[in-house]
Amino acid sequence: MTYTVREGWTNLADEPDIVMLTPTGVTFDDLIHDEGFALILATDSTAATEDCEPHAASGLETPEAILGHLQSRPSLQITGVENVEIGGLEGVMFDTEIVDGQDLLCPGFEDQSWVPALIALDEGVATWAIGPAPGTLNRYILLSHDRQVISISIDSNSAEGADDPKVDQMMDIVASMEFDLPVT
Repeated sequence: MTYTVREGWTNLADEPDIVMLTPTGVTFDDLIHDEGFALILATDSTAATEDCEPHAASGLETPEAILGHLQSRPSLQITGVENVEIGGLEGVMFDTEIVDGQDLLCPGFEDQSWVPALIALDEGVATWAIGPAPGTLNRYILLSHDRQVISISIDSNSAEGADDPKVDQMMDIVASMEFDLPVT
């Protein structure tokens, strides 16, 4: 995979199964506490269960199935759904916010709340989950590749949501992505 990042952005994680880009100076701790912006790409993803220790929801193997699952959850408001093609792969893009009062307060994280939406997998094992926090917007791009779903998550952590200029910067990065992935 190749992509172009403008000046002022840092690659916070670059592993075979996950890439995380943030504005320079943003740390993992900032992201955990809903501060800062991140673009996170996971090479194998599905919907997360909606609990404090999320795991992979079963039977969701396409971008459309994952979207349908998330749309059925009363805790999430899904908007701006559109079909997309990114770097030669097809899928769906949509924005996700929490319905007022539907967030979770989890043990050990009493200073923040969220709703798990997506979970990244490494050889079928859940490695991390992502989801919106109250008052923030997550934009998800789900792309189909060889019986897997590549997820690109744009986590704005901004009251401006989709109108924040950093969302446009992250979408420019996404638009530059080219995938040269093997088919198994």
